[in-house]
Amino acid sequence: MPDDDRTPLALTAYCGELIHRGEAELLAQPSGMPCVGCLFRVPMPRDADDWS
Repeated sequence: MPDDDRTPLALTAYCGELIHRGEAELLAQPSGMPCVGCLFRVPMPRDADDWS
């Protein structure tokens, strides 16, 4: 989600799946298992401090 208070019309997952407003719920923290496409495309942390 964007850092500001605006809710976009749609978000695009790392795998390319388009998620329109109202099709998914926003969670306070990650939960469940992402799809395999998203797992392969998720950016790696920039440094070791991001792993904590």
